[in-house]
Amino acid sequence: MSTRGEIERDVALLLGEDSTSPGGGESLWLRQAVVNATDHVARLADAYQTYYDADLAGTSESPVTRICVPGEIYRVKAVRVTPESGDPILLREYREIVSSGWMDRRDPYWRTDPKAGTPTVAVLVRPDLILYPLPDWTATDAVRVYGFATPGEDWAGTGAVAHTDSFPLPEFCRAAVVYQAAWLRCVQFPSKENQARAQMLAGEKDAQVGLACRDAQREYSGMGA
Repeated sequence: MSTRGEIERDVALLLGEDSTSPGGGESLWLRQAVVNATDHVARLADAYQTYYDADLAGTSESPVTRICVPGEIYRVKAVRVTPESGDPILLREYREIVSSGWMDRRDPYWRTDPKAGTPTVAVLVRPDLILYPLPDWTATDAVRVYGFATPGEDWAGTGAVAHTDSFPLPEFCRAAVVYQAAWLRCVQFPSKENQARAQMLAGEKDAQVGLACRDAQREYSGMGA
């Protein structure tokens, strides 16, 4: 598995950077270019899947049961709810994960006169998910939210140690990240040479992102939460 340091090295090699190049030897902006490129590819290819657990604290007396969705999750794929007894309930994207507008049409009184019981849908009201009907029990880690996310700063960190952090996307996304980061590097330092490099890199970075999207679709097609 590639590391952040190896990807930064490949970006520098692709651009022929040395200490005399625009931005050469300036590691902070190079790191940021790699982080931004990784997030860009992850989002376009849906190549980074994650989950997080939440407590179930709602009761029949509370107006809503809200679960805050972390900002890095840009699309919720599924929500698993574990009842007090019985098998877990899986609410899936496009079927049981719905918008507030859809819910308003289905049940105009769901906000003001909510029902309690076993959830059948998860209403997405950013940044929250509202389970409905309201769960009438409490439990720790009773909800797991699956989604597509961007790794962001978490995988890159700071300092020399983070240089060895593993690349969070599948390895088939590496070339797309390298070319995207190299293009961003040219934008960061728009010297005459880098402007010419950016033009040459533009087509290749888009082609590599396209390949990453294709491979991610093959990798994850048909996979459930």
